[in-house]
Amino acid sequence: MSNEDIEPAASLPNEIKDLKREYRGTGIMGPVFWGPCLKHCVKYQRITCYFTSKGLLDWTQALPGLIRGELELIQLVFYQLNDQSDWDAIHESQDPEIARRLREEQVEEVLNLAIFNKDDDQNTAKRQQVLAWLIANHKLELRFAFPKNNAVNPFALMHEKLGIFYFKDGDQVSFMGSPNETYMAGFENHEAGYVFKSWVDKERVEDAKLSFLNTWENKSSGLEVTELSQEMLDRIKVVAPPDRPTIDEESDGSPPEPEEPAGWPHKQAAAEAWFNNNHAGILEMATGTGKTSTAFLIIKRLLKEKTIDRIILTMEGKDLLNQWYEDLLKQKITGKDSPFRRIFRHYGDHRGLNKFVTDSQHATLLISRPQLKDVFIGLEKRGELATTLIVHDEVHELGSASHRKEIAGKHRL
Repeated sequence: MSNEDIEPAASLPNEIKDLKREYRGTGIMGPVFWGPCLKHCVKYQRITCYFTSKGLLDWTQALPGLIRGELELIQLVFYQLNDQSDWDAIHESQDPEIARRLREEQVEEVLNLAIFNKDDDQNTAKRQQVLAWLIANHKLELRFAFPKNNAVNPFALMHEKLGIFYFKDGDQVSFMGSPNETYMAGFENHEAGYVFKSWVDKERVEDAKLSFLNTWENKSSGLEVTELSQEMLDRIKVVAPPDRPTIDEESDGSPPEPEEPAGWPHKQAAAEAWFNNNHAGILEMATGTGKTSTAFLIIKRLLKEKTIDRIILTMEGKDLLNQWYEDLLKQKITGKDSPFRRIFRHYGDHRGLNKFVTDSQHATLLISRPQLKDVFIGLEKRGELATTLIVHDEVHELGSASHRKEIAGKHRL
């Protein structure tokens, strides 16, 4: 039977039948393509680079279907390398066992932030429970791909990006293109994706399925694909709720609305205490009660009062920095609709430090903590530290005694 003779199943929704061959634009992949496909499919297979903990929590469209059992399974193969130190360590290590442990640590950082990091609002805490339940009950299966030539070239990536949606009654849709499985790719970036339908391009869909299967089963040349460690799976099972979670409402695929500035009363009280303490202090709040959202209350008030000229957010770990980057855009702290339109990043393969220091007026910088001293040197010369807000996340990991000495006297905690 030729492709021209194939008809999609009568049960297939029209919004799937009418999918375009190409999606190209800014902020369209999530609501226009991924959202409808995740809403109606029964199985989803995906290979992606740079999958983040935030991406794990941003499947607002898929979660209701997964929990009700309509979407039976998501299988993900992704590559996640956290920062320059990881690349250096793998490159320098000649011991395969050391390289394996380093890679396990990279994987664990993504899952620790996605599931075990409780410093967030109630909505995120709910999704963390859902995510843990899905993994513990084998509805979401994860595997991790690493290029075998990392030992020779530590900057080599697994950069393949494809996906296949399976629908009841046998229809399938595959896609290839630029987007990773992240909030930014789905709702903010300019991306392009190319779509193939089994009733139109059956051979292309079969090729995509075979490519995924070879990668999933660790048969792809040049890649080493590993499964979730039993230790991590056991940890997830411990925190997973025993009963099937519920989602109150089904999303339309759009990103969740930012939290209202008012927040909970205790967040307002914490923010007020910070202002009353001469604009300095450490937010000591119980796990899960919202230190991050309280920080956003403080930032928004400072912006409204026009008392700061620049923002620096610093912490350890590429994935946590990426999470803050996406939160900044969601909360409209920076970007085209904010007076702080420019945002720079200096971690991993991002090198925005010099541009920020050269002209930091109304700009935001995300930087790994070991490089913070380099920012202070430039800002101190220009006399700009007094109007700079510095936010440390995971302040208990502020660093070694030598690092604290390097930044002593540069800012108040």
